[in-house]
Amino acid sequence: MNDQATSTRMPTAGEEVILEDRACNNCGYNLKGLVRGGSCPECGEEIRVVRRTMDDRLGDAPRDYLASLSIGFVLTGVAVLILLLGVLTMIVSTGASGIGDSFRRLVFPLGGVFYATGVFLVCRPRPARGGAGPRMARGKPEWATLRLISRVSAIAMAFGLTAHTVARISGQDWISWIALPCALAGLIGAIPVTIQLGNLAHWASDSHIANHVQGAGFFIAVCGGLSALLFTDLALIVGLLAIPLIMLFSGALFWMGWQTLRMQSMVSWAIRNEKHRIARDARLAERAKQQAQEAATRSGFTGAPDEADPHLLQTIERQNAAANAESGIHEGREETEIPRDQTYLGHKLDASGADSYDLEDD
Repeated sequence: MNDQATSTRMPTAGEEVILEDRACNNCGYNLKGLVRGGSCPECGEEIRVVRRTMDDRLGDAPRDYLASLSIGFVLTGVAVLILLLGVLTMIVSTGASGIGDSFRRLVFPLGGVFYATGVFLVCRPRPARGGAGPRMARGKPEWATLRLISRVSAIAMAFGLTAHTVARISGQDWISWIALPCALAGLIGAIPVTIQLGNLAHWASDSHIANHVQGAGFFIAVCGGLSALLFTDLALIVGLLAIPLIMLFSGALFWMGWQTLRMQSMVSWAIRNEKHRIARDARLAERAKQQAQEAATRSGFTGAPDEADPHLLQTIERQNAAANAESGIHEGREETEIPRDQTYLGHKLDASGADSYDLEDD
């Protein structure tokens, strides 16, 4: 059976259908209505099981907040990759001067400033539902402590990297002793920063990215902190682990940067989906208005344009009553299992629960 048929088949016992708008992690295709654990009909990517932990969706946020969040993800991801280039240059460089040293003098301060700016943007308070002020939790803005620690650590990182560059240029070694603890604070601060990023990913119903970015933050804090000790008097103690530590640290930097940039595409999809939802609601409202006018014309209603047609209201009441009665009947049958060979929506289900009707022939 092809990927498309697998993703559009009817759910069997124990399987769930995605009821909310959700983008494919690989291509951005809207997975609403598909079976969790199947595959995307657009690119074949596995549809991972995601549990919602928020009471609303990322796309429900105001447009200006989403725009700043998108910029923050880009700046943070690019900054981490820039810092990775600086670390790799330090590894391959054999001297204290030359092209490699000049490159680091530019890269580290630039990466630090980008990182601090990006973290400040992604740590903006989440707006309350409807956009009326920040979202509150237990009487204070949501995640307030986490966001404060993330911002302070990002500032420490930027200051430490800049001070390190100043020390190298001026030859003042005492400045390096100020830069080192600030850089260490920034590295340890990768944990709260990635927790914040993970919270935002969970908000977008993407626990896959959330888990990956938070795992990368843990490795950056641990491996980066131990690697920084190589530049102190404790170098002999951690020297035996230098190679694996630096490799894990570099890999974690790359993974954090990459996953953060993927979160930017997540926000872009939410913005596009919100535009489509608004346009769809406008079309539905216009269609309902036209149908109401046609019904009023057929019933001979000649009242004012803003006056409700009593015949139409009576029809709506009867339809609602019938729908409620039908809903009560269906609720009484929820415990009854539907045989697999029973026709569902005009299609037959085979023994595997798959819809034998091929959508490609539609």
